[in-house]
Amino acid sequence: MSSSRVRVINIDPPRRIAYAAQPPLLGGVVEYITPAEFAKRTRITYDESIYLEANIVPHVMERASFAACMSTFYQAELAALIANPTHYLVVGKMGKYGHGLFAAVDLPDDKLIAIYNGTLFDFDKDKTSAVASDEPMAFAQPSVAAFNFRFSLRHGRGVSSFFQHLSDKKIFADIETFQQALEDRDQKNYSLDLLKLNCELYATHFADDKIEPAFQNVQSEPLFFNGYPVIGFRTMYPVKKGEMLGFNYNYEYWLARNKTPALFYPHGGEISPLLYYKSYGAFNLGPYTFKGEFQALIAKACAGDTVTMTSKAGDTYDYSANLVESKLRAARALINIQFTLPRKINIVDENKNVLRSLELSAEQQYYFYQLRKVVGSSVIAKKAFQATYEISTAWLKEIHAYNPENLVLLSAMLNLSNVSAFIFAAESKAPLTTAPKLSG
Repeated sequence: MSSSRVRVINIDPPRRIAYAAQPPLLGGVVEYITPAEFAKRTRITYDESIYLEANIVPHVMERASFAACMSTFYQAELAALIANPTHYLVVGKMGKYGHGLFAAVDLPDDKLIAIYNGTLFDFDKDKTSAVASDEPMAFAQPSVAAFNFRFSLRHGRGVSSFFQHLSDKKIFADIETFQQALEDRDQKNYSLDLLKLNCELYATHFADDKIEPAFQNVQSEPLFFNGYPVIGFRTMYPVKKGEMLGFNYNYEYWLARNKTPALFYPHGGEISPLLYYKSYGAFNLGPYTFKGEFQALIAKACAGDTVTMTSKAGDTYDYSANLVESKLRAARALINIQFTLPRKINIVDENKNVLRSLELSAEQQYYFYQLRKVVGSSVIAKKAFQATYEISTAWLKEIHAYNPENLVLLSAMLNLSNVSAFIFAAESKAPLTTAPKLSG
């Protein structure tokens, strides 16, 4: 990207920015800090203004007459945001995930709450590594559709650059109903595969139905202000004060970075990967990209030491089953536990007398595998491809000493009917004289 750029919308930084050392609903105390202190804590070059590369100004201004007729509904809100760009937002620190944005006040739906800063440039003409690496946001607007315009953060970032990824809300019971609803609205270019990849909650299965993940609640809106392009963010649903704000980055973003996005609660805390698995997804295996149901891939991996992949072009690639397993595990897939877990467990007393025997479903295998990862291999003696696990009552009594979520997993894994009594006994260190009763 050339250094010749023009500031077209000057946005003065606010006198103070709302900042919390952790999400507000998780105890984060909101401070009002100076822009200089904010830049120091977030380690960014702070700038809320909007710039254009000099060579694209004529292209944009050619459309100014059309732009002047657009976005009239948002003009007053845009003007207010330009005067105070952080009014509706709290920046909260989120540990290893950097920072996120949270509602400073209760927000109604269809409320313009932020604008994206940066330098607009023609991505087709400048794809240097320095520009591509800063994750430029596209300005997708029909009036400039002939150009691949994007906002680069190479020169500075504003507060709105801290929106985290949140998946689309799961509105329908299943993905097929969702696709049919789109087709009924003449949106017929969404395949089931694409919907599963981009709307990941339809292929995400939680250990507890009471788990409610945060979902996309803001949406980008290509707008114009005084004839110049602006990306606004408006709410899609009502948002309560303190709740996390975010939008769907889409699966291509994560695939390009070989990462699987985290899931969050509305308060901004991470949903432990112990509590869910994914049955569909995509990841890279060298030059080959896998997209599809994980079950089919697991079947291939279980069939031998080598997994052969065939691309649409007919090219074949061979990978070790261990590599495929590691990729499935990173993708938080259900079936990866079949590499290391048996299908049966015995609950035994301290003298190895079997109290109960239980066949494990695939989901239960997954829960137990995750539990074992948390407590460590020393707790349960394991032999390679052992047909049966033996779990002592002593270990069951100690499980509460780790993450409390493990008790939820344990009850789901064993399908316990008297979970409350078991949890009480474990927490009180009382002897567990009888094995937990199994429902059914």
